[in-house]
Amino acid sequence: MIHRRKLLKSLDRIIGGVLVRFFSLRKNAPPQKPSAEIRAVLIIRPGGMGDAVLLIPMLRALKARFPLATIHVLAERRNAEIFGWLSELVATVFCYDHGLDLLRALAQRYDLVIDTEQWYRLSAVIARLIRAKTRTGFSTNERGNLFNIPVPYDQNRYEAENFLSLLEALTGKPAAFDPDAPFLTFTDVGKRKEKTILIAPGASYREKQWTLEKFRQLTKSLLDHGYAVGLIGGPTDVGQAASLAEALPLQNFVGRKTLRETAGLIASAGLVIGGDSVALHLAAALGTPSIALFGPTPPKQWAPRGRLHRTLYHPPACSPCSRFGHIPPCPYDVDCLKRITVEEVQGAVQEIMTGDSKATRSSI
Repeated sequence: MIHRRKLLKSLDRIIGGVLVRFFSLRKNAPPQKPSAEIRAVLIIRPGGMGDAVLLIPMLRALKARFPLATIHVLAERRNAEIFGWLSELVATVFCYDHGLDLLRALAQRYDLVIDTEQWYRLSAVIARLIRAKTRTGFSTNERGNLFNIPVPYDQNRYEAENFLSLLEALTGKPAAFDPDAPFLTFTDVGKRKEKTILIAPGASYREKQWTLEKFRQLTKSLLDHGYAVGLIGGPTDVGQAASLAEALPLQNFVGRKTLRETAGLIASAGLVIGGDSVALHLAAALGTPSIALFGPTPPKQWAPRGRLHRTLYHPPACSPCSRFGHIPPCPYDVDCLKRITVEEVQGAVQEIMTGDSKATRSSI
């Protein structure tokens, strides 16, 4: 999957700009005023699983604004499963990186196409190729020339709100986001286990990962104070989780649960701790408290918001260095994340789990 992702980014870099310039020569038709007549909508969402989770509030707002519309999503194989959980919102999920699916999506007619990609150009080209009366998307580079409703993108705004801005530009009406309201629910999840803490040690980039030794110190402390601890993550996190779990009485779910099963664990946990990863975004979506450990990525844009969540972030001058999903090699050995201490995470656990806002940093 990583190789496929790199291939798509390489194709975008090599031919994306050329195609955008070519299609920019063709004048955009003026957008049609949105109305109740919108019946077929295509949402384009390539990219990671976290982006897919944070797109859910916009999908809900879109359905509320156009209740008669049928919503289709053009995703990637790596994030398509998340849209499959939303049967009340999404009728069909096509895969951007599956040739037959892409052709099926291109062959249909839509009243509206919303490209939610933030930077890369090929999705904007696809939006331009699709037969639709109105096309909207982010104008972060020359890709904006391919939409008849281009929308500015704000890297200092929570990503769920950025996605909602696409709908706001279309309708001319504000689309409010409540950071304290869950926006994803599962009916098959039991009662929340308040004393269960899930740790997500992995992330898509090494630079987003807190040190294994600090995770181990934190885990020992949590176990000593009577918490049940579980590790969650995907196949690429198996080795790291195995090292962390060694000789500790905890449950290691990493690589042993599907994404849907992992989401169920998060929904029933008392707290999730981790770096910038899909686990944190699922916690925000499901209303599970979280402690976010941030370094190279901007917390204003990606950290869960609301009273249930805490973000720990001590940026040096070079942080955040992440830009549109890319983190450059760090010459400072990820000092930004290393500045977060075990003691302050312990204090955040105390504050969330006991409601003690005066918790000391040396206790749980």
